[in-house]
Amino acid sequence: MTVRTSVLALFTIAAVAACSDNSATQPMLASRATLSADIGFIEAHPPPPPIDTGAVVETDQGAFTVQTTYFLNKPGNNGFISFANQQADGISVDPNARISLHDGTVSGQGTITLLASGGVITIDLSQAINSRTTTFNPDCSKTCASVGFTGAYTPKGGTTVPTNGIIIVGGGTTRGT
Repeated sequence: MTVRTSVLALFTIAAVAACSDNSATQPMLASRATLSADIGFIEAHPPPPPIDTGAVVETDQGAFTVQTTYFLNKPGNNGFISFANQQADGISVDPNARISLHDGTVSGQGTITLLASGGVITIDLSQAINSRTTTFNPDCSKTCASVGFTGAYTPKGGTTVPTNGIIIVGGGTTRGT
């Protein structure tokens, strides 16, 4: 037997052994079956659609109406309140302004600025949210969510002071209806 024949024989034996050992493909087949089952479950149980709704921002200086979108998944552990970019006169919202709920943890990002009769109210959502007084409700028949916050009020020509408030998100219409 020549060296060339020996190498060819070893290569053939290795190839046959590799092709006959399907243990590496079994987990792949199992994960494909699991993925297929997960996709089937998701298609049969889609999340609820977000709700376009209004919210009232109540502060020590007055109440303001803002446009929001509310979402809470069916288990009730993940959701958000996002703020529309277009708001009424005297209300300014960062394009990324949002309050999020993730596995019971409430966080915020962005800023809301409200023109009050005697000054300006600024709510930095990354700093202002009071998670102890924040609720996301799965049933929006009355109130979808309420979010307590501490913002800053700057009266005209005055010194900035803290102001407490609450954002109350009410029921609305579902997208596409």
